[in-house]
Amino acid sequence: MSLIQRVASRPVIAEAVGDVITRPDNTTAYTAGDAIANSATDASVAAFSIDTAAAGKNAPVRITRARVETTDTGAANTFRVYIYNADPTASSGVVGADNEAFSNKRNGLVGTLIGEAFAMSDGKVIFATPEIADTPIICTPESGTSVLYWQLQTVDGFTPIAESTWTITLELEQGV
Repeated sequence: MSLIQRVASRPVIAEAVGDVITRPDNTTAYTAGDAIANSATDASVAAFSIDTAAAGKNAPVRITRARVETTDTGAANTFRVYIYNADPTASSGVVGADNEAFSNKRNGLVGTLIGEAFAMSDGKVIFATPEIADTPIICTPESGTSVLYWQLQTVDGFTPIAESTWTITLELEQGV
């Protein structure tokens, strides 16, 4: 692509929907800083992916916001979303499973988003923006793919409902 083509092209605004987290079937209270995951066993925590396929393999993206929806009506008020461009569960990367202090290795971390939850009659919706104010997350997906990964942390303590689901949608620009 020539310099003129790059200048003339504009980023494409898109949404990328990620894997769903189904948390364990319990109502054990979370404390501030705990991980929300699919398993209470470190080695069994899954890597939750987000395919940015429309941008193509290795194509950089600019993440401007995330929307996390949950069926958990008792969920906390504030959450942190970690975005990675490498599988955060590889090589024992997750040290804190569901309902344990969030503790992942730094490999692949490209940024964090933080947001408030809005209560709805059937769950909550969290709108999260990059944690460093007015600074979008610019990154490339996992090498040779169009995949990013996400992990979730509660900033406030809360008592969950059993087996709630959590789904993420990233709002991003492609071709940045």
